[in-house]
Amino acid sequence: MGGPGFSAFVLGTPAPGLTPGKREQKMGQHGSSTMAMSFDDVAVPPGALLSNEGDGLRVALAGLGSGRIGIAALSIASPRRRWQWPCRTCASGDSSAWL
Repeated sequence: MGGPGFSAFVLGTPAPGLTPGKREQKMGQHGSSTMAMSFDDVAVPPGALLSNEGDGLRVALAGLGSGRIGIAALSIASPRRRWQWPCRTCASGDSSAWL
């Protein structure tokens, strides 16, 4: 992807100079937290890099590709379940399920 870029890395917490921001309130996907992170003179050891220095864009784009598959699966499965439940309930003749 050429040229100077950014690098992808993983740091443990607490790390000197790494400050988490306020946790974002989300409408969904509560299994993972989302927040801004502030980096102030953070030292990143070579072992923390996920790829070569400057290859962060490539790492980020690879993560987006796999994430899109999961989002597509959720987009199909959730409406399907919302349609199947009333169909099964109507077919069963159990009117108490609606109460």
